[in-house]
Amino acid sequence: MRYLRMGLFCAALTAIVTGLHAEEPKENTGALGVALHLDTATLMNRAIRQVGRLVDAHPNTPVKLILIASAVEPALEGATDKNGGLYGAQFEQLLARGVRIFACETTLMSMGKSAEDLTFGIETVPSGIAELARLQLESGYAYLKL
Repeated sequence: MRYLRMGLFCAALTAIVTGLHAEEPKENTGALGVALHLDTATLMNRAIRQVGRLVDAHPNTPVKLILIASAVEPALEGATDKNGGLYGAQFEQLLARGVRIFACETTLMSMGKSAEDLTFGIETVPSGIAELARLQLESGYAYLKL
């Protein structure tokens, strides 16, 4: 019994000492970027502001905004919000801050539009949904739905 208690005492002491000298946990660098999914034009101004706040909070994190479905409409050259403001001007501000904006080519085709109809600086991807999956699975991006 004496040896059992001595063994337990030594094991506990070893655990305590090892814990005190354990290496500090490394900082979690997390995702390599943020992929934002926007599929409606209804609250586009709010979504653009949210993207701006994300960039404010994480200025060195790559941000990619993927527009699908009706969210592609504001990305068309000359599109305006209900107050007459040009969406293109707001997109240009995000682009100037390093945000890359992509419109879904499938959506463009369904609208009878092409990449040439988009506001300057907006890129395209063949499928917005497929690109969101690729960014998460292959490029380590975090996913946010706006």
